[in-house]
Parts: sequence; structure tokens; C-alpha cells
Amino acid sequence: MKKFFVLALALAALVAMSAPVMAAEAPAPSIVLGARVNQTFGYQNKSKELTTNGQDDITKSFVDLQGNSYFRAKFTSADKKVGVHTEIGLKSTVGMRHVYGWYKMGNCKFLAGNTDNWAGAPYWNYHKANAAPGGDLLGWGKMWAPRRPQVQLTWSSGNFGLQFALEKAAEVDVPFADVYNKIPRATLGFQFKTASFSTTPSVNFARYDWEGGPIGIDENVEAWAFILPVQVNAGAFKVIAELHYASNPGVGWSGYSADLGPQLKDDGSFEATTNYGGYVDASYKVGALRIALGFGYEHFANDAWKDYGFKEDSFSRQLFYLSLPYTVHKNFIMYPEFNYLNHGDSPVDGDDQGNEWVLGILFRFIF
Repeated sequence: MKKFFVLALALAALVAMSAPVMAAEAPAPSIVLGARVNQTFGYQNKSKELTTNGQDDITKSFVDLQGNSYFRAKFTSADKKVGVHTEIGLKSTVGMRHVYGWYKMGNCKFLAGNTDNWAGAPYWNYHKANAAPGGDLLGWGKMWAPRRPQVQLTWSSGNFGLQFALEKAAEVDVPFADVYNKIPRATLGFQFKTASFSTTPSVNFARYDWEGGPIGIDENVEAWAFILPVQVNAGAFKVIAELHYASNPGVGWSGYSADLGPQLKDDGSFEATTNYGGYVDASYKVGALRIALGFGYEHFANDAWKDYGFKEDSFSRQLFYLSLPYTVHKNFIMYPEFNYLNHGDSPVDGDDQGNEWVLGILFRFIF
């Protein structure tokens, strides 16, 4: 019996000594913090058609903290099946960028919260750093919707992926009417991805109905878009491009004026504004420097514009840029950049809408 108690005490001591070791080796939830500061400096010239005075060109300097500076925190469970992503924008005010949670089930991932998705988000052109006040590719060759509350399900296996999301639709106002969506805005995307080539085509659809609006007009409008982005990698050479076709891009997409939405005709029906466009960015990496040349194009048309007395029923605009991102440190990149934006001819009277150029540099600190 005495030997039994001695053995039991020895086993108890062994368990007690090994418990801290086992606790230290047990997986634990992870928390990863990150931050980014984007500060710009440069000069912007606007032709007289774009100035308030309307008589003279102006060239102004700018020094600006970009609104896409952020503080980020990512939380992941010990088993890597559940996570939360929070990200707030930092400028003069604090704003929400990403706030969502996710759950992984084999090859599937369920997500719920405020974020974007495969409709315009893949292969964001990170060579063009937006070294200009309010100027980037949005509405100048690239379609992207603001981050918004949604639920989404993504399946991925090997080189393939499929994503479906139901989202909060953009606000649409109709005088004296109750506007509603019978189904949420919806996005369906497909992905094929390899080391040298990837593409993520997507289609997005939203419908708005209303009750109590003016008598004699249609009681619904639709907005949809098809987006085809691609990326090609060949050593130091890279091409990023996008093609898109949209109906009523002014409803729910960043960089497009609300005027580029549905137009009411004399018979009470709505004529959709159609849009096609895209961009291409070709770059080559030399050491810490990447040389990127880009071109963006947009074309808009609406037959109803001539019913309003417009001279034309379509117009287009173009963007050209040179960007030279240079990696000073893995956590510090400088983006010297030159942009030229041609606003095209006005459909109202056919006159030139003006042009502008921007020469600037963005300082990006990122962790």
C-alpha cells in the first residue's frame, strides 16, 4: 500500500509539472494589429472649364492625409475557423472601412459584416497610389462599390473559387414615395487563379421598387454591372486590366455621378444610362523600383438626354498616368506619380469639359 501511495504522489507531481508545459503548447487565439498612413504632396492644374471662376486655369499645391489611412485589428480563433476583421479610416474624422466576422467550413467561408467583395475588388491597382486630391481610377476605368453591410459565402478549391453575396443597396430617393428592395443587392463572382494568370469575373444586380410616387411613371428601376478583371505575371513584368459594362453606374458605384443613373422620359418610363470602360496598367520591376504606365477609359450613353434638349446622347473621358513606386523599406514606400485626365465633351452642348494634370508623391507607411 505504501508503494502505491508513493507511486500516486509521483504521478501527481509529474502531471503538475507538465501542466504548464501543455498549457504553453496549446494553441491560442491570435490578435494581429496593423496600420497605414498615406500622406500626399504635389501640384494640381485645372483648365478653366473646371475652375469656379471659369475664366482662367489654376495650379494649386496640396498636402493631404488620405482618407484611406487606417488602423486595423484582426482576431482569429485558436482553431483558425472563426475570425473578426476591424479597420477604421483615419483622416480628419474616423470612419468605418471593414467590420466583419467570418467562419470557415472546409472549402467554404461564410462572412457577415461591412466590407467589399469580388465585384471590382480583386487586383486593385496598387501601382497607382491616388497621389491626387480625390483622383484615382474609380469612375475612370475601374468599377468598385463602396464597402457595405452584407452576407457572403465563398467556396474555393485549388485554382478555382465561387462567391455569392447579398448586400445593402445604395440609397435611391423618389419624391413622396416609399422606396424598397424586394431582394437585397446581389453579387455573383467566379475566380480562376494561378501564379502567372488570374481573373475574377463578377455580375452585380439591384432593383428598386416604390409605392406612392408620382402617378403615371414606372414604379421600379434596375442597376447592374458585369466586371472582368485580369492579372498577368511574367517575372518582373506585370499587367493588370479590367473591362466592364454597366447599366446605371450612378446607382451604387464609386466615382460615378448620380446623373449617370436612370433618366425619366416623357412617357413616364425610365431610360437606363449605359456605360462601358476599363483600364490597363503595364509595369516592370527594376530592383526596388517599379515603372507603371496606365490608361483608363469610360463611355456613357442615354437616349433620353436628347429628349432633355442635350446636343449629344453620349460622351467619354480618359485618364493617362505614370507611377513609379519605390520601396525604401518594407514598411515605407514612395509613389511619385503623374496623371492627366481628359473630361471629354459635354453631352449638353458639345463643349469641352476641360482637363487636369496632377504631379505628386504619396508617402506610404504600412505595418
